[in-house]
Amino acid sequence: MSMFGTYDIGTSVTVDTFSLTVYQDERVFTYVRKTGSDIIVSTHISSASSFLVHPVEPVTQPKEISHHLLIQLAEPLSLSPKSHMNCYVTFPIEIGVYVSAKGEKEQIDAFTLTQPKYTLYGTPEQGEICKFWKSALYTTIPAVDPQCEGIMKILITNTSHNWISVTKMVFDAYTMKIFFKDFAAMNATMEIISNGTARTGFMNRPLKDSMKKAVELFVLRKIPIVEKGGYLMEWGV
Repeated sequence: MSMFGTYDIGTSVTVDTFSLTVYQDERVFTYVRKTGSDIIVSTHISSASSFLVHPVEPVTQPKEISHHLLIQLAEPLSLSPKSHMNCYVTFPIEIGVYVSAKGEKEQIDAFTLTQPKYTLYGTPEQGEICKFWKSALYTTIPAVDPQCEGIMKILITNTSHNWISVTKMVFDAYTMKIFFKDFAAMNATMEIISNGTARTGFMNRPLKDSMKKAVELFVLRKIPIVEKGGYLMEWGV
């Protein structure tokens, strides 16, 4: 059974060793994340009708150092000229907890069971600090631990007249569209322009029809987002 979803007040949700719950004590609501008898996070809320456990754009833990995710392929992919293919990679799961009241949502907690790492994409002067994740490349939907890994389907198109070796993909989390049911998933695109340049982006549709859309954290925060046709990779693929 998936941990992701919307829950009634008083329900306890188990994620690995953590227990998540929002309960009402007289006129005050309290959210608690604990492991065993140890309370990790506790916060009071003035009102709540439900709480949500959703996958979050995977760039917020342990701190929001960057809004870019770099996925390093375990083995390179060689694409022939003027060709395309559908494939799958994994991405790290971060878990967000939201409270809902009067139709409005607010994030009250976030955590991950993965070990966050960072890397530099590009030059020290002009490059991007990115959340780092290494993944194998799959031709069918892989089996994953949904508490730690999500699945990203990518349509890769080589628009150039040359063979291209793909070793990495960089994505802007501001434009991610995450869906979930038994696991979290995204639909992405990568258009290779030349040997060292590509553009990545996301499609606003689920991997499977039965999936629900996760809260878009950066939209919830009202951060101005200009997609500009996706993220332009300029320092190699």
